[in-house]
Amino acid sequence: MSTHIIYDVQIVRMPLQTGETSQDFYGLFVSSGASNSYNGWGKHAARTRSWGMIYGGSKEELLAYAIDWSAYFRGGNTVWRSMGRSGRLKPQQWIRKLRTALDGAADMDVNYMNDSSICAGQFLLSGNGEFDGLSINQVIECVKKFTAENPGSTTWQFLRVTGLAT
Repeated sequence: MSTHIIYDVQIVRMPLQTGETSQDFYGLFVSSGASNSYNGWGKHAARTRSWGMIYGGSKEELLAYAIDWSAYFRGGNTVWRSMGRSGRLKPQQWIRKLRTALDGAADMDVNYMNDSSICAGQFLLSGNGEFDGLSINQVIECVKKFTAENPGSTTWQFLRVTGLAT
C-alpha cells in the first residue's frame, strides 16, 4: 500500500473570452507522487513526482473540491511533503493551503488561450492524449463539460503539465 505525497500546490486562473471574473476557470495543479515509487537505485534513489491538474472549475467549485478532498488527509492516505508525523495535515490545514494558493493564483494571458500550448506561471500547458493539438480554450471547455457531468472527479487526463522540478 502506498501513500500519496503532495509536494507543492499551484492554482492558475484561466480567463475566459468573456473577460468576466465570475466566469474565470481555475486549475488546481499539484506536484505529487507515491511513497513507494522511486527513480534510480540505492543511495541515489529519489521518490518520483510529477505535476498534474487534478481539478478545474470556478472558484467556488475549487473550494468545494478542496473541502471534499481534505478527508484524504484525515485518513492518512495523503500527506504533505513527507511521510511520518511531519507530513500529516488536518483537513482544515489543507483547505487553508488551497485558499492561500487561490489568493495567489497565477494568471494566463487571454491573448494566448487559442494556442495549443501556453505558459502559465511556472507551467507549460498543452492538451494531453486525445486533447493534444486542441487549443487551451477547447481543452478547458472539455474539462468544464466533464466536471459538469462528473462532479468531484479528477481532471488529470486533460492537460499535459510541464513544471519546475522540485
